[in-house]
Amino acid sequence: MSRIARYLLCAFALIASTLSVAAQRPQADRVAAQPDLRVTTRLKGHVPTWALSSNDAGAVPNDTNLRLVFVLSRSPERQAAFAQLLVDQQNPGSPNYHSWRTPQQIGSLYGPTQHDLDTLMSWLASEGFAGAEISSSHVFVSVEAPVHTVANALDTTFHYFNTPAIGGAPAAKPRVAATSDPAIPTSLAAIVSSIAGLADAADEPMSHVSPDSVPFSRAASNPVPLYNDSNGAHSLSPSDFRTIYDINPVLQSGIDGTGQKIAIVGRSQVLASDISIFESQTGLPNKAPNVIIPPSGVNPGMTKDQAEATLDVTRAIGTAPGTQVDLVITAADAGDIFLDAQYEVETLRDPIMNISFGNCETSEGAVGVDRWDTLFAQAAGEGISVFVSSGDSGAQACGTSQKRSINYICASSYATCVGGTEFADFATPSAFWSTTTDSAKGSVLSYIPEGAWNEPTVTSGGTTSFQAEGTGGGVSAIIAKPDWQTGIGIPADGFRDVPDVSFSSSRHDGYLICLASAGTTCTTFSHSWGTSAAAPGMAGITALMNQKLGTSQGNLNPLLYRLAASSNSPFHDATPATSGVACDIDTPSMCNNSTPGPTSLAGGVAGFALTTGYDQATGLGSLDVGDFLRAAVSVVSLSVSAASSSLTLTAGASTGRTDAITVSSAFYNGNATIGCNVRYNGPGTPTFIPTCALNPPTVALSSNGSATSTLTISTTARQTASAAMVATAHPSQPSLPAYGRRNVASLALGSVFLLGLLPIRRMRSLRSWRVLPSGLLLCVALGTLTACGLGRIVTDPNPPTASPSSIALSAASNSLSAGATDTFTAVVTDGVSNKANIPTGTVNFYTAGVPAPIGSASLVAGKATSSAIAFPIAGTYTITAIYQGDDNFSASTSQNLPLTVTPNGTTVGSYTVTITATGAAGLTASTAVSLTVQ
Repeated sequence: MSRIARYLLCAFALIASTLSVAAQRPQADRVAAQPDLRVTTRLKGHVPTWALSSNDAGAVPNDTNLRLVFVLSRSPERQAAFAQLLVDQQNPGSPNYHSWRTPQQIGSLYGPTQHDLDTLMSWLASEGFAGAEISSSHVFVSVEAPVHTVANALDTTFHYFNTPAIGGAPAAKPRVAATSDPAIPTSLAAIVSSIAGLADAADEPMSHVSPDSVPFSRAASNPVPLYNDSNGAHSLSPSDFRTIYDINPVLQSGIDGTGQKIAIVGRSQVLASDISIFESQTGLPNKAPNVIIPPSGVNPGMTKDQAEATLDVTRAIGTAPGTQVDLVITAADAGDIFLDAQYEVETLRDPIMNISFGNCETSEGAVGVDRWDTLFAQAAGEGISVFVSSGDSGAQACGTSQKRSINYICASSYATCVGGTEFADFATPSAFWSTTTDSAKGSVLSYIPEGAWNEPTVTSGGTTSFQAEGTGGGVSAIIAKPDWQTGIGIPADGFRDVPDVSFSSSRHDGYLICLASAGTTCTTFSHSWGTSAAAPGMAGITALMNQKLGTSQGNLNPLLYRLAASSNSPFHDATPATSGVACDIDTPSMCNNSTPGPTSLAGGVAGFALTTGYDQATGLGSLDVGDFLRAAVSVVSLSVSAASSSLTLTAGASTGRTDAITVSSAFYNGNATIGCNVRYNGPGTPTFIPTCALNPPTVALSSNGSATSTLTISTTARQTASAAMVATAHPSQPSLPAYGRRNVASLALGSVFLLGLLPIRRMRSLRSWRVLPSGLLLCVALGTLTACGLGRIVTDPNPPTASPSSIALSAASNSLSAGATDTFTAVVTDGVSNKANIPTGTVNFYTAGVPAPIGSASLVAGKATSSAIAFPIAGTYTITAIYQGDDNFSASTSQNLPLTVTPNGTTVGSYTVTITATGAAGLTASTAVSLTVQ
């Protein structure tokens, strides 16, 4: 191998190696190799708004244990790559569509570098934090330490503060909070986004339970339906929920959640008999939940949150009876619900997770939102669908603060926020409720129109009091609006709006629940309500969808908003008309989620009104689950249409042969390849059938967009010729010199060989090429040493002189029909002296403009005749014959011989042209055009 060739191969290998390394190049460390840990920076936003001197309750004892979670940031390029992955996983046009990652893959591909993690861990150990744990995703570092260790390491102090609960009542105990923002080494601030646990989150359950009991049975003579009382209130059984939201046909089709798993995040055990008795009384199969306590958690036992856990479990099972529920719990002071949720996400136990807790965003701030958003983004990348209750205090999620706020856990765009509706059945209850109750405790007849859940008053003992009790919703002050949150009614506010969907949550139409204290047995139903009931219902619906589609769905929000924008939306849109009340935003009602004042309906927080389409009270509305699952199967699709569904052409026609083809996408974002074929519909076998082509053959589609391509039909001969057959006139093939018998490959090889002789020092720069001897470059261009006289060839000083030759070309026919064949004859003679010698050798036949010969023949007695050559494409050809020469005769070129190939029309009759568009993920669509050739 020549030196140049070796150098070129080495260069190509080096380039390929460099590109491969670049594709896998590890990210740069953001922490210096030898960082100065003495210089510190304070992380902003870690002192909650409720930690005020006016409600300070004293210092926290030094030995009080704190559990902290350092939330780590990704480098900008890795964060951008991870964000793009999450988009691609929900884009059917992407190779990453529904291609989920494990926590370990997310950590290795997108997390901080090992050096940065090691530096942080080393600093924590030096400050007395023992047993720090790095999550598999490399974005959470958990530590436990007493107050004095945390205070010394972060240069802060901790106090208790008296704060009200969400409902306005005094909190059960004071809350712990840092009195100043934490200080960490400046070098580590590059990777630490926030530190959770410096203040108690005090997340509260979003559920309510009435002390009133409802018997399992009632005398048959009682004319009032069992769970519909005389004042118009009702208690929903699982059967009622499934009837209202069109779930029963889904169950009857065999889709009941079998094989699916839902993680219920909680803070209490449930009583096993409560679950089993509820199931037996409401016609459900016996499906006990698994109780899971994270390894670093603490068994909470039966706590005040038992009702929440019981409601969540029974609502999930009642919606999808075949689903396995995992109740993931720990004690509130041992990690709380975040530890449960983090364990679920890090272990990938379940593809669905429900959280029916929360607090207000203005109270928890960016630090609280950040840790949940980071966790939910990881869950989305793993294919986990997350559902969170929107809150039960209307637009005012902060107790008695009289300020708008949302549930901070709901703020993340990677969780589906589930709000509450209320049935508008007051005027004509008999239109929706039966006078009897079936064996599954169901009595509802059909879907009931809905408004926003808002019950601002409660009457007890003849006294009416005012309360903020209704569906949570509004706009986040922290999370930017995601790209998928678009549609009718969605505010142009630039921030995340909640809720996304809603289901019945009111006291007026609450849910049956079997709830007994530890050591007792449930003998009557209780009545429960709140968005805590709506969220696990949506989780159960998603279990049905996962079973039907055969895979988990990850972040469900992009799909929900796609469906809402479709012409066959599966949503029940709650509007002022469906609510049945006049809408006044300043007065709380079923038309809004405004709140009352302390002593009257007036004077509260103006919330958000119902509108057509999306609104910040009920989101997109509730679902017709049957329609939802049908739409989910076909939501991502392509369609193809033709401007003219039928064409009539004349054989050999040159006009009227095109049709405009439109390819449209339903939520598909990617390329689609368009192809076509023609089928003969008549009897017999046609001589020729039309051909078709599309330009362009590939179109780019945006979600809910369209693109066009031009279909061209040819009714002349089938155009399947090779590139050597060109149906247009070209200049004559030029004569070749005697040494032109060498082919292009020989020229190239000769050039490379000669270049191999060049000293490598001549290649150091482009300038070196310019100083090469012109004669040498000419040798390179000719590709042969012999041509330059540089080869070691022994020459005769008196070589014989070759006689010139003359060549005459003729054709069997100068006019053909497309598809026919022709033969060509070349006669080679002595061009001058008429010597007795007869030319021998080879004649090549060319068509103008194409370098390769279309035929070749050897001279026999000075004549060469080609084999039959087909001309399937109509047009004008220029044929030339070139004699290669021999020892006695030089090469020669014939005159140009014109050849006309006329169109050969297709067989008259009926045809069908089928146009097919193919996208990613197996998406296809087709349409047909009827074609008549006459």
